[in-house]
Amino acid sequence: MPYETEPPLIYIAGPLGGVGRCEAGEQHERVRRALAVAERVYSAGALPFVPHLFWYWATMGPTALDRDDWVAMDQAYLERSDALIRVWGPSPGAVVEVAYMRQQNRRVLELSVGFDPCVHEHDALIEGFVRSIG
Repeated sequence: MPYETEPPLIYIAGPLGGVGRCEAGEQHERVRRALAVAERVYSAGALPFVPHLFWYWATMGPTALDRDDWVAMDQAYLERSDALIRVWGPSPGAVVEVAYMRQQNRRVLELSVGFDPCVHEHDALIEGFVRSIG
């Protein structure tokens, strides 16, 4: 790792759609985009946190994850995060998360509509952001 201490924790914020608010295929695509960003973050030497994965727990876990618990865990990870990457797309929750991080004077990278996390030419943007944190 290129960091003198622990690698930074980076929160990946973006649209999901919530349980029952959009088609499962659409939610899978949104999770896939968040995971593609997380993969770039990890490759750059940081630890990504992808709250989108709570959707799987909420819909497929042995005991359904309650929304209040989901939000509380999101907030706990957000408070511990060194920075946030905002994946494009409408998301009231991500708007709140970005505002919180800015209020805390933590770094935020907002990916534009044209940004595709699966296009490797965009890797340098995420890598540069991650390296600027450490």
